[in-house]
Amino acid sequence: MTWHLPGGAGSGIRSEMLGHGLSLLADEGAGSIYLPPATRGTAVMTAKQAVPCARLLDAGGSVAAAARQAGVNESTLRQALRGGRVVRTPAPDGGGPQTGRRGRPSRSAGI
Repeated sequence: MTWHLPGGAGSGIRSEMLGHGLSLLADEGAGSIYLPPATRGTAVMTAKQAVPCARLLDAGGSVAAAARQAGVNESTLRQALRGGRVVRTPAPDGGGPQTGRRGRPSRSAGI
């Protein structure tokens, strides 16, 4: 089967790309041209990793230290905390003063 499409010199379509598209069309049909690109899946944190992270965080450890010990990326642990897959248990006394970024007391703490 021969395909004739406007293209080539001056069309702005490189001949390699045109050839690749035509071979996809011939081999896999029209649906193959419109498939969305493959993407990486979401970061997965298993329960086996989440439990020690929660314990370390409850004991006052930092997110970075908990992630390091559990063998996960720090951003994965932060996403799990935001998503509720790792839950910090509040201290019985309500904890110390609330701190913002970099360990400084937050404005809402009234300090």
